[in-house]
Amino acid sequence: MHIAIYDDKHTLSQHAAEYIMRIANESIDLHGHFTIALTGGTTPGEVYSLIGSEPFRSQIDWQLVHIFWGDERCVPHNSPESNFYLAQEALLQKISIPESQIHPMPADQLNRDAASQAYTVEMQNTFGTDGIPSFDLIHLGMGPEGHTASLFPHQTSLHEKHRLVMPVDCTPNKRRGGMDVGQRCGEEFTCNHVGARFIAPQGREEGSTSKRVHARATPPLGRDKSGPYGFLPYVFLDWGI
Repeated sequence: MHIAIYDDKHTLSQHAAEYIMRIANESIDLHGHFTIALTGGTTPGEVYSLIGSEPFRSQIDWQLVHIFWGDERCVPHNSPESNFYLAQEALLQKISIPESQIHPMPADQLNRDAASQAYTVEMQNTFGTDGIPSFDLIHLGMGPEGHTASLFPHQTSLHEKHRLVMPVDCTPNKRRGGMDVGQRCGEEFTCNHVGARFIAPQGREEGSTSKRVHARATPPLGRDKSGPYGFLPYVFLDWGI
């Protein structure tokens, strides 16, 4: 695990944007395209806004990029609670990328199991495989209790061994002065088939969890699995909160 520590969120976001740009260009040079799974949250929003602005925007060939999501709340795509909406406002409306290469989770569908299956098929078709797609980069956040990509500690979904995408019911919890219902469609197992990952926790509680994880030298969910190519997560920490 590679850990980079910064004094404030803006510096963290700047370096995270540079990291995404570097992995994007390396991936395009290597195999002609770049595949990324996005996340949600305050810090990712700043990172995506930076990527969608100069000098980053023009240094990525967006015609060769496919954008997916690692998890999503089960809300309409135009809801401020949607991870897609965050990316749309911060990044997607600022770049020239074919609409067919933007792959939001159909988490607004009533039949969440069917939505999960549909997203699995969309990923496999895009990657040209009937197995597990391998992303170039997956951006992950981390919650105050250590969850990432809608995978919460002690949930049965952590032990799922076959499905690539599955609906996850999260216990409602109070966050940001309101209620985060926490019904999400969470994508788990592509996280272990990826060229690179980076985790950027945000917020005071998330930073505190990061410190505990770092002190114990164990991953947030107690699952230390690098990708099939030997890559370990690159963790960006803001300890100035």
